[in-house]
Amino acid sequence: MKKTTAILSILLLLSLISCVCFAYLWVDRSITLSYSEKCVNNSTQKTNALEILLEKEWFGKSKKSVLEKVKTGLKTTEQENEIIQKDDGNIIWVDNIKISFSNDKLIKIGE
Repeated sequence: MKKTTAILSILLLLSLISCVCFAYLWVDRSITLSYSEKCVNNSTQKTNALEILLEKEWFGKSKKSVLEKVKTGLKTTEQENEIIQKDDGNIIWVDNIKISFSNDKLIKIGE
């Protein structure tokens, strides 16, 4: 009887420790996910604000002028950035930012 009680007590203790560990990991992951979501939302808001600001500043400029400004700005960064021009020539992608033109004039930055 004492042997069975001891074994059950040890198993209960191990189960309790496992539950506490899993609860800790669950709470830790939830907190990490909250911080990650906040960071992504913050970055998205800043990107949207910069898109609006650039659009207002560059609205109506020629595609050549905008491309020169983008390339000049990207040269100062150490990151590798990709500039893609669509076949119709009215859309340029700078990484994930869409720059739209109509009649060779800037009309929109962003989605």
